[in-house]
Amino acid sequence: MERAVLVYTTYPSVVEAEQAGRAVVERRLAGCVNILPGMISHYWWQGRVERGEEAVMIIKTRPR
Repeated sequence: MERAVLVYTTYPSVVEAEQAGRAVVERRLAGCVNILPGMISHYWWQGRVERGEEAVMIIKTRPR
């Protein structure tokens, strides 16, 4: 049985995540994507701690 590969990525909005996720599935690069809205991130950017709202997308695919 082939192992599944999970790719964790973030997008600035649910709309952008859905566009990318649909394209990935349509091109058969993944069997499924899961989009989780409402993530809040705190991170360093240009010497300051920033806060951002993002959407998480988990892509379920297989090794190539």
